[in-house]
Order: sequence, then structure tokens, then C-alpha cells
Amino acid sequence: MPHGNAIVDGKEVEVLPLEGRESIEIDGKLYEAFNTSGGLGSLGETYGDRVATMNYKTIRYPGHCALMKVFRETGLFNDTPTAIKGQMVSPRDVTASQLLPKWKLNDGDAEFTVMSLDFETNTTLKRYFLLDYNDTNTGLSSMARTTGLTCASAAR
Repeated sequence: MPHGNAIVDGKEVEVLPLEGRESIEIDGKLYEAFNTSGGLGSLGETYGDRVATMNYKTIRYPGHCALMKVFRETGLFNDTPTAIKGQMVSPRDVTASQLLPKWKLNDGDAEFTVMSLDFETNTTLKRYFLLDYNDTNTGLSSMARTTGLTCASAAR
């Protein structure tokens, strides 16, 4: 199972995906945040000696984390093909083929990206949120706007 990384007490550590669950409120709605595989990428190497704590979490609706744990523990995310009625099938491919069409946004559905930045010293805590919705005029998703446009600007 892939692991993510975080910085705890100034040291880079591995964290398990779907662990470290916490409830957060955004725009008056309750969500859950949890560790994600991939974690901080190279940020741990870049900033690990300058920060005490840094983590990367995914935010979803309440109950998502528990459901994904059930899928993981029952093998539904497993890539290794298994024999079913004489056919070799990847459980992950079957899971994706059944879930992805049902999880697709419908026309008019709002899609959004949230980023929370918490800066804490011994005496103060500052929390900043970025909340961006898809742009219905251009068709750009919030993820494209918050990540893709940022990367394109940096590269330019």
C-alpha cells in the first residue's frame, strides 16, 4: 500500500492513507480530512528542516474515509488480477468501472477545491482558506484553476 509523508516534530515520517481523520467546517458545511498517499511530495525534503509540522490531507464529505477503508480492506483497490469465473480480473478495474460513472458531476453541479494553510507559532495560530469553485463561463475546473494555472504561470 502506498504511503504518504508528513513532517512531525521537524522529521519526515510516513503516514498511512485514510488515517489521521479530522472534521473540518468550510462555508458552514462539515467535511472530513485525512492523510493521502503521495503526501507532501518533495516538500518534506525542501522544508523539513525549517518547519515543525506539515501535512497534506484530502477533504471529502463525512463518511467517505470509512467507506474507502472498507473498499481497501476488502481488496477492491487491489491491482493484482484474480480469477473470477475463469477470467482474470483486476478488482481495482472492476471497482473503477462501477463507481466512476456514478461519481461523475452532472451538468450544473458545483465542483470546488479547498486549501487550508495553518501557520502556528508558540503564541499564535493563523489559518487561511482558499475556496475556489469551477468557472461555468470558461468550463475550467477549480482544480485546473488552483493547480494548473499556478504551474503554468510558474513555468512561464
